[in-house]
Amino acid sequence: MPFKIIIIGAGVGGTAAAARLSKKGFEVEVYEKNAYNGGRCSIINQNGHRFDQGPSLYLMPKIFEETFEDLGEDINDHIELLKCPSNYSVHFHDGKQFELTTDLAKLSRSLERYEGSNESTLINFLKFLKESHVHYQRSVKVALKTDFQHWYDFFHPKHLPDVMQLHLLDTVYNRACKYFKSDYMRKAFTFQTMYLGMSPYDGLAPYSLLQYTEIAEGIWYPKGGFNKVVQSLENIAVQHGAKFNYNSDVQEIIVDDKGVAKGIKLRNGDVVNSDIVICNADLVYALNISNFKDMIDHEIVNDPRSWKNEFNLWKGSILGLSHSLFQVLWFRPSLKCKIFKNLYFVGASVQPGTGVPIVLCGAKLLEKQLCDRFFKDETKIQLWSKRNCLLIILVLLVFLCLLF
Repeated sequence: MPFKIIIIGAGVGGTAAAARLSKKGFEVEVYEKNAYNGGRCSIINQNGHRFDQGPSLYLMPKIFEETFEDLGEDINDHIELLKCPSNYSVHFHDGKQFELTTDLAKLSRSLERYEGSNESTLINFLKFLKESHVHYQRSVKVALKTDFQHWYDFFHPKHLPDVMQLHLLDTVYNRACKYFKSDYMRKAFTFQTMYLGMSPYDGLAPYSLLQYTEIAEGIWYPKGGFNKVVQSLENIAVQHGAKFNYNSDVQEIIVDDKGVAKGIKLRNGDVVNSDIVICNADLVYALNISNFKDMIDHEIVNDPRSWKNEFNLWKGSILGLSHSLFQVLWFRPSLKCKIFKNLYFVGASVQPGTGVPIVLCGAKLLEKQLCDRFFKDETKIQLWSKRNCLLIILVLLVFLCLLF
């Protein structure tokens, strides 16, 4: 008889986890308080109009492709992607504009208007692109594809070569200042940290990976809305036997007197037992457009209060926990609950972080944890010798010296 897993919430993380785990043979049931899927990645339908509730920029396309490949699917069979001919235009306070595009020749001419027409303008931009490429590649390897269950996972010697190139003690804005001399371009190539809810003056330097993916991979859009991604993942999950229960508000996670999660209790009083509980709800919860007035056909107010009520987000925070140095990698809440046994988390508030592609990576890490637990010999526990422990402590001291 397969192990039964209950997933609370049909957001991106919950739906991706359902698809992955049902494909692995687990019996999966998803319980969602709303009548629709996607959570922050859902659709608002009003008077025949359709609006993306949350994300609309399809970035880091390779992560999406990898997710579908892991499920034995070709993403092109599920989603029609439209590439934006131009990424967007940046409007500055004094009326000046800058078009950010993947067309290098066009982008180079635009840069010259602000940085000058000498050869150093393009050379400096390419150096910036090279550094942000390193940030992208190393961050994906260390932050998105590494499972930090234990403190020694974070301080493992194998991470040192990558960490050394991530400029962890610097900020996105400071790094940009090394390559752009005009205040205009420094702002145009750093404001993207807002995707993480952070200021470029505070955002860790590796987050320049956001600018890299926009320039090198372009900005895409799924035809029909971003929710198409979640719909496709749900369809795949259902094909593998997963069951989605909508309008099913979970009141509490049932934990026995030994601290083991045993199932859930719905708002209507029903109790559902399971071997594992995965919480896709927000971690903290679990624990003036006047110029266009005459053109408005329908108006609703969708603010942090709406997010709090609809998706149980703590204080309506759309992006979950911050991504400061001590809230990423091992420091970020783990996928596996440290308090109760058999309780796991997935989504923007836990490892590896926020953003649709990042949450998809989290679902993959969670899949590996559960498969390692149930499909491998649990008696084969890795033993750390004294020598290994001393090595880790030495690496920790070296790491701290490099930071401070």
